[in-house]
Amino acid sequence: IYCIHEQISKVFSEVVNLTESFSDLTATQQINKTDIIVETLANITVPSTQSQYPQELSTAVNIISSINNLTSKVVGMRQPNDSFFEETTKVFDNLLSPSNEEGWMELQEISSDANQELVKSAEQFGQLLAQTLNEDVPETIKTKSNIVIKAEIASLDIIQKLEEEGELLKFPDENDMKQIVKDFQGLQAQIAIPPQLLAEALDTTNGTHLPIVNTVFRNLASVLPSVSSNDVSSTRPVSAVLSSQLSDTKRFNTSVPIELLFHINKKEEADVS
Repeated sequence: IYCIHEQISKVFSEVVNLTESFSDLTATQQINKTDIIVETLANITVPSTQSQYPQELSTAVNIISSINNLTSKVVGMRQPNDSFFEETTKVFDNLLSPSNEEGWMELQEISSDANQELVKSAEQFGQLLAQTLNEDVPETIKTKSNIVIKAEIASLDIIQKLEEEGELLKFPDENDMKQIVKDFQGLQAQIAIPPQLLAEALDTTNGTHLPIVNTVFRNLASVLPSVSSNDVSSTRPVSAVLSSQLSDTKRFNTSVPIELLFHINKKEEADVS
């Protein structure tokens, strides 16, 4: 039985209470209360020399997932504060710290999909980022030592321009690499999405812009279900996992390929998923 850290347990209780009373609050109160929760969580998940317990990591992810769900109800009416996005990014960065690898490995043995919930939560957070964008501010990137989240929107004009120029929508591109923190400068993996696929995806939405969320997770590949504990100790070092998501789209079939570009050498590797 793993002991949940008292502070994380307290924050989880606060989230449960907030969820029950959320609809009774004003938009300002909703935003302020979610801000306080993510700031508190960011402070208590700061990495130490020892890994957090598996249940603490799981509870922290549940908290962020719940806050994402609550914030999604507000973002259409009022944009969350910048501090919400900054502090939530810190939480993901903290949870992905190398010092927590042991906790994630143990958690994976307890629950086979626990670590995937972290990925889903980060992608959902990226969707919230995308909902704050407009033609004046068409993209934003949050970059920390252990995670990079880029959200952008592509209009039909942008998609058509890419197609005319024979270009692909790439992540990370040269501008992204200029912003990505030092720990990610060695990243040698890239996702390239053809404009034809973007156009197909845009057709499935009811909007004029296609939200696109790309995420790089550091220190995550070794604890995903596809890699066993034996593999971690005996095979390759993995620098990052990349995720790409076309938001607000319905499921659709396509014959348009997505290019996964990666470079491997003796010093660094990157898995693309």
